[in-house]
Amino acid sequence: MLADIVDFGEWKNNVRAAGLLTSASSFGAKFGMGIGGAITAAILSVSGYVANQQQTATSLHAIEFNFIWLPAICSTLAIIALLFYKFDKQEQQIISELQKKRGA
Repeated sequence: MLADIVDFGEWKNNVRAAGLLTSASSFGAKFGMGIGGAITAAILSVSGYVANQQQTATSLHAIEFNFIWLPAICSTLAIIALLFYKFDKQEQQIISELQKKRGA
């Protein structure tokens, strides 16, 4: 999808910013991993999780939520976001216009 975004940006704004988009994607992934780890740690902390101890029912439910329900919710939100990805409908037009522009 990054290559699609680079092509779209060149088509729309006449700027091919592959490096910027790749670094922004890398930063976003690292930021998301940090936030994701913080959220799961906060959920475990609130539930009373104590490492290397027998867990309470509340902390077991928090562990279940972290490993089953939170990923399911996030995956569902990602699928919904992908439903709005409309580049495929314009892809051939964009590619042909870029090829004409580059050939000129």
